[in-house]
Amino acid sequence: MLAPAYEIAMQGHGLDSPLGEFAFAAAAAWPGFAADLSSLAEGKRFLLETDTLAVASDAGDREKLSIFMDRLNASGIAFDALPAEALVRLEPALSPTILTGLRLPTDRQVDHRAVIAALIDANLRAGTRFLDGSTSADVTISCKGWQDVHCQPVKGQMIALRKVAQSPTHIIRSQSLYVVPKKDRILIGATEEYGRVDRDVDIAATDELLRRAIEVCPSLADAPVMDRWAGIRPGTESGMPLIGWGDPQRRTFIATGHFRHGILMAPLTARIVADAIVDGVMDPLAVPFAPTATAPAIS
Repeated sequence: MLAPAYEIAMQGHGLDSPLGEFAFAAAAAWPGFAADLSSLAEGKRFLLETDTLAVASDAGDREKLSIFMDRLNASGIAFDALPAEALVRLEPALSPTILTGLRLPTDRQVDHRAVIAALIDANLRAGTRFLDGSTSADVTISCKGWQDVHCQPVKGQMIALRKVAQSPTHIIRSQSLYVVPKKDRILIGATEEYGRVDRDVDIAATDELLRRAIEVCPSLADAPVMDRWAGIRPGTESGMPLIGWGDPQRRTFIATGHFRHGILMAPLTARIVADAIVDGVMDPLAVPFAPTATAPAIS
């Protein structure tokens, strides 16, 4: 997902904090990146026109959503506050017990599987070699995800459902739960299990995700389960990514720890990495995420 507003606020960061500014700049980079990638992929579309609805199901949710709206207002971020009746008209899959919510035009999604496949194909056609094992180079980019020495693993489990007659057409957010309509399936996620590096699926944990999703979108009770799986996110102690030179000699550039924002921040991070290594210029947006004070940013 491309969720600069909801995800940053959910993590407890200010929307005008360095991480918030980076997230919104990353979202703004996506249309151009998607267009460039589309030109290399026979016109395939990667950005999906899907707004986000953040909803409250009880008094506690409503209070937290009110705080979220205050943060949006304070940061000048556009949203539409909607009463329950308007929400259900906009998204009939929502439960009639929803109390209130808002529409976030800032938070959308991409076809991440298609993006990754297109990037691999474009690189292969450009002559990029994918090597297993170690090799030598003038500059190494450290971006191994959760296996990077700078990262802390955070396991996440998800579940995919087959679409049914009244599947949601918007991304639905309810606290940490998300329900995401894709072309051929509905994704529901996700757990956060710190320190876990196994990819074992816990049926009870994914069933709990499904139960919560059905509370918000009752029609999903009729949707067959297509898949359950687990992945490992790269977290950091600060909860922020690490982007910058990792040594005084500038032989290693670190770009990791994006946690829940990997897809969102990938194009902007890639441009920052390229500019720093090729042109010796560090984007000011990345300066707050420098992994070490021993290699100051180039101005």
